[in-house]
Amino acid sequence: MNIKQIKLVTLVFLMILLTAVIEIKVNAQQSGELGDNLKWELDDKGTLKISGEGSMEDLDIGLSPLPKKR
Repeated sequence: MNIKQIKLVTLVFLMILLTAVIEIKVNAQQSGELGDNLKWELDDKGTLKISGEGSMEDLDIGLSPLPKKR
């Protein structure tokens, strides 16, 4: 393989990888429920809004229904 072919293969690989990452972000959960009385919503700017009444369950970080990071 010459340098041009290596660059082309690398570019194609990076485009496929980038497409996969973008698709994962688009499919991330944007809202849900925390227990019986609370709802959460994550807007496009990354602001988390929790609404409802009553106490919220204590959640272990690994068990949280919220996305880990955007």
